[in-house]
Amino acid sequence: MKDGITKKEYARTIDFFEYISKSDGSNFQKNVLLAMAEFFHYEHATFFITDERGEFTDPVLLNIDQSFMHAYLAYYHNTDIFYPNKNIGLDYFQKKAVLTITDIMSYKQFEETEFYNDFLKKQNLYHELALALFHGDKMVGGIGLFKPKGENFALQDIQRVKALSKCISALLHKNMELKRELQHKELYEVSFSNSPVGMIIFNKELEIFYANSRSLLFGQNIFNKKVTESELVNLIIKQIGSHWINGVNKTCLSPALKEYTIRILTLTGNQGYQQKPTFLLTISPETEMSLDSPEHKNVEEYRLTNRELEIVPLVLRGMTNQEIAGELYITPVTVKAHLQRIFKKMGVSNRTSLSHKLNLIKNK
Repeated sequence: MKDGITKKEYARTIDFFEYISKSDGSNFQKNVLLAMAEFFHYEHATFFITDERGEFTDPVLLNIDQSFMHAYLAYYHNTDIFYPNKNIGLDYFQKKAVLTITDIMSYKQFEETEFYNDFLKKQNLYHELALALFHGDKMVGGIGLFKPKGENFALQDIQRVKALSKCISALLHKNMELKRELQHKELYEVSFSNSPVGMIIFNKELEIFYANSRSLLFGQNIFNKKVTESELVNLIIKQIGSHWINGVNKTCLSPALKEYTIRILTLTGNQGYQQKPTFLLTISPETEMSLDSPEHKNVEEYRLTNRELEIVPLVLRGMTNQEIAGELYITPVTVKAHLQRIFKKMGVSNRTSLSHKLNLIKNK
């Protein structure tokens, strides 16, 4: 025995926690119910998430007909004797953690309810343990465990489920936060991945939540070395100083004489990332020369070919031969040959001199 718990029960509990702790945000509910069945033989169960309004959503079922759950969400939740904010207050749920039918009414009264006669009885279910999952004072989910008539839950079941509730609640909250972070990241990836502006989202502790590929490219150009997302944010913050938290709008010059505008804005109304304030760092290059721009017409005298004219603005971005090759679907060797011809036609010897000359042309 260990504090009144048998060695077998203790071992099953450890196995249960180990199993559900490996679940990610996409399968946590399912794995909790499967572990309930595997280790404690609770064969019929439901697992709901609680939304911001306190309503049950996203049900996951174990050995309960899906069609009955559609009926539950459409109507029978109104008759459920355990439904929070309707028949029972959250304070009572939080105090008890696990409720049985007799905590609410007698079995005789229960057998007269619409919920039993029109819902549970049709599934050959009778007894229920309702497990409320709380994070602080907020209910984050609920689990219902069911048994047929004649197979009632024992006191040991109530004590066991009550003991499991805190761990399940903590892991559920953790997985919900992870899921929200992934959803935010997916949203940012869709919104920002093709942006011509470098973008990084981070918090006050400089933890990175999202960064698009251009942020690293522009950061490499500015600091003349390859940098990670965290290194880039730290380098910029170091240059700006502690006042960055109030917002920044700063222009800097790369070693190739390319101007970049750096801005830091506070993201308002953000509900993700564990409610921490977040910031958006943007890195914007100067408006680049296009084939239709006046700047393009100023280099016509150098008799650059159409392909060479395509390469010039990419050089101004600070892209490597490999990156230019990927952008134009040609080989790095071809890019190098084009660059040598561009250098010769424009009377320069390297990329830095070329960038400097092009910027002089642009400023005329």
